[in-house]
Amino acid sequence: SEAPVIEDPPFNESESWSPVLIMESGRYDLCWCNDGTGGCDRDSDFAFKVGEVVANGATRGLTTNCAAYLPCTVFVPLTDGLDPDTDMLQLIADAPGVVCGHTERASATQFSRGTRVGGYEGRMTDSSKAVVFEFGTPMVPGLYKACYCQGDVCKNYGVQDLDFFQNTGQVLVMGLNGRDAYRKCYLRSTCRLHIQGAGLAASDALMVINIQDTCGQAGNPVTFSTDGTQYFTSAGDRIFIGELSASTSAGLESWYYDLGEPKRTGRQRLCYCSKARASSGTCSSRMDFDQSAGEIFVRGSEFSTENRCEQGEPCDFTARGHEFGGLDRVVLLKAGQNHTCGMVNNGAYVEWLSPTVPFNIAPDVIIPDLWAATWRLSNVREPGEYLVCYCAHLVGGEPCVEQTSTEEPYDRYSHELGKLRVTGAILAVRPVGQTLGTAWGSHLPGAPHAVTVEVDALQTFVRYTCVATSRPAPDGFVP
Repeated sequence: SEAPVIEDPPFNESESWSPVLIMESGRYDLCWCNDGTGGCDRDSDFAFKVGEVVANGATRGLTTNCAAYLPCTVFVPLTDGLDPDTDMLQLIADAPGVVCGHTERASATQFSRGTRVGGYEGRMTDSSKAVVFEFGTPMVPGLYKACYCQGDVCKNYGVQDLDFFQNTGQVLVMGLNGRDAYRKCYLRSTCRLHIQGAGLAASDALMVINIQDTCGQAGNPVTFSTDGTQYFTSAGDRIFIGELSASTSAGLESWYYDLGEPKRTGRQRLCYCSKARASSGTCSSRMDFDQSAGEIFVRGSEFSTENRCEQGEPCDFTARGHEFGGLDRVVLLKAGQNHTCGMVNNGAYVEWLSPTVPFNIAPDVIIPDLWAATWRLSNVREPGEYLVCYCAHLVGGEPCVEQTSTEEPYDRYSHELGKLRVTGAILAVRPVGQTLGTAWGSHLPGAPHAVTVEVDALQTFVRYTCVATSRPAPDGFVP
């Protein structure tokens, strides 16, 4: 400790140390050192016991489990020295290196009543007395330290984070990020959802229910898919088990849920069950799936389509399905080994066609009960085979294009509508004479109103010459 204050000069009969901050409650021996006999720089120098100090404070090592979007209350045992009328509790985001009294409190917006609240006297589950702190509804899942402030200073205007130096334990807010998120899956492909949250476990589960039903309430089972490993509740509702993919030191986790291949287009609700909160200790009842995980929209074409087009001509591509939107988009991916729609290799997508919206959506005249969406590709420049990759637009969901980015989010175009075969003779066009390593001879003669170019052709040993003119071509001229 620091040097004392001498209370009774010149007799020096008493010394005082004030203030002394004791970080943990408990009973302590008060040991004294005479500077003239040892230097007071080693523990062994403090050999004379002059008394005891009893520090009364909040109980340490408490763990409180809460669920996101449901009321969260922390109970601290009412021990000697605590006062429900003056004491307060604040939460700080838990992570390596954070310390009560040094780290600022978490954002007040993360709980409906803030992250610094006053207490009142109540009862624990065993009927013992407690100081009760109600933080309201957690807005996001996460892991927090509960830091206690004791005494009149807590409710003063000048109270600081330093006054909340007593660490009483942790508050774990279990639940999901994105409880209102709109998620997309497509027909003819596996639906794999990426879900983030805190306090999630391998024994938790996900359920798909009708959009008209409410999570945690009775309803009829939904047949979302029929493939993959299947688990069911006693009432016949299919449930899905997740797989942990990553976690952070702040308690957030990422889980993947494989929902199989959707059977039909539509809109359903996603409900989550935390085993720790389940009535029977397992996610075996529909009532246990009381946490909203957002909504899932299934889109896409009912079957794959193959179209043929001529190079340089407008090209119409039509897909058939139960639901399309005017802001849905397609891009073209060069066909090749291991090329699949949604891959992130930007060089495999054609640069000469930007994400394109439908030219027309109308009831299909060939197959009843389906809609036909037609995309008009204004100019297919290069012959070859392409995959037509599709992204469904959802209002409030992840967009198909990013207005603030120069790169297209091709990973969002994960549904293959079909294949497009473009036939033609020309692979590339250049000014005459710019071809390297050839022996074509001298340039073709120029003309007052035309330019001459050379082209790469599909046929071997064939050379094409094209003329681009600003005037009508002569009668009988075939370029």
